[in-house]
Amino acid sequence: MSMVGTGTVTYVDHGGLLAFGHPMFGVGEIYLPLVDAQIHAILPSVSQSMKLSSPLHEVGALIQDRQSCIVGDLAARATMVPVTVRVRGPGAAPRVFHAEVARNKRLTPTLAGLVVGSALVDAEPDAAEMVVVVTSRIKLRGWAPIELRDEIFAPEGVSRQSLSGTRGLRAVSDLLSNPFEPVVIDGLDVDVAVEYRRDVVEIVGVALSGDEIRSGQRVSLRVSLRPYGGAEYTETIPIVIPRALSGDTARIEVAAGSIAKPDTPTAESLPMVLDNLRRYFPPTSIVVSVQTPDDGAALHGRLLTDLPAAAADTLRPGNQTRRAETFRVAERTIHPTKKIVLGRQEITVYVRDDVLGAMKSP
Repeated sequence: MSMVGTGTVTYVDHGGLLAFGHPMFGVGEIYLPLVDAQIHAILPSVSQSMKLSSPLHEVGALIQDRQSCIVGDLAARATMVPVTVRVRGPGAAPRVFHAEVARNKRLTPTLAGLVVGSALVDAEPDAAEMVVVVTSRIKLRGWAPIELRDEIFAPEGVSRQSLSGTRGLRAVSDLLSNPFEPVVIDGLDVDVAVEYRRDVVEIVGVALSGDEIRSGQRVSLRVSLRPYGGAEYTETIPIVIPRALSGDTARIEVAAGSIAKPDTPTAESLPMVLDNLRRYFPPTSIVVSVQTPDDGAALHGRLLTDLPAAAADTLRPGNQTRRAETFRVAERTIHPTKKIVLGRQEITVYVRDDVLGAMKSP
C-alpha cells in the first residue's frame, strides 16, 4: 500500500530541487520521503491535466512545502514511523502487514488509520456480521508503551471509518498534539482479531425494583438489553445508594463501557496525558453511575472527592485564575458482560431519609 503525490520537477541544482510550481499541503517546513516516479500516461484536460504514475525509489527528503513550490534535499532521508498490523481470522493463519508512515503531527494519525483499515479490508473483505477486537500498542521513545483495546461490532463488515475511532488511533493523535512536550513515536503495532458472531446488546431500559429507595441501601437495578437480531432480556445489577443522597434526588446513569467516561483530571503534563489515556472502561461492560450531590475538585492533576463546602470554597479563591476545577462525584458499579454493550439510559429517583425512620420533605 502506498500514498504519494506526483508532480513535475522544475529545477535541480547541487543536490537540491524545486518541484510542482504550487504547494502540496502548504504547511511550510515538513519532512517527508522524496521518491522518483514512472509516468504511465497523461490525461490532458483544459481545466487540469492528470498523470497516471507509480512511485519507484526513495531519492531524498521533502523539506519545504511553500506557496510557490516544494523543495527537496537529495542528500537527506526522512525518518518514518513503522506500523505492523496482524489480522487473525477464524480458521486461517494470521496475515502480517508492514508499512511505514510519515512522521508528522497532522499526517501520522491519518496515514496509520489508512494502513490499519487497508490491511483489515484486504485480509477480511466479507460484508458480514463480525466482532473485531483491536489491540493497539504504541511505542514511545523514553516512555513505557501504551496498550489499548477496542471491541467493535460491524453488522456489514468492518470499515475504515469504524477503525478510525479506536482508542489506539485516537491516542496517536492526542500524543502528537499534546501541548506539553514533543513525543516521538517509535512504532505502532496493531493486532486485529476477527470473529463472525453477533455478540452485541443495546441498553434499552432501566428500572428499580420496589417503590422505596433508602440511602445506604443495596438495591437491584433491572437493565433491559436487546441483542442484535434476538429477543429482549433483563439483567439485574446490585448497586448501593450513597448515604450522601439521603433526602435528595439521585440520577442513575446506565451506559456502555465504551461511552462511559472515567473521572480523570485535566492533564497538566505529558505523564498525566499518558495516565488519562490508559483509563477507560471495557466495551464488554455496563457502567452504572449514581450521581451524588457533592462536588469534587481536580487540582494539579489529582481528583479530590468527599470535600466539605468550606474546603471546596478554599480551593476556588476569587483572587486568582488558577483554581481547582469542580466536577460532580459519581459512585460507579462496573458490571462485566460477555457481549459488547451499546447505548445509554438514565433515571431520576428520590431517596428516602432513614434517620429516625422519617422521610425528609423534598
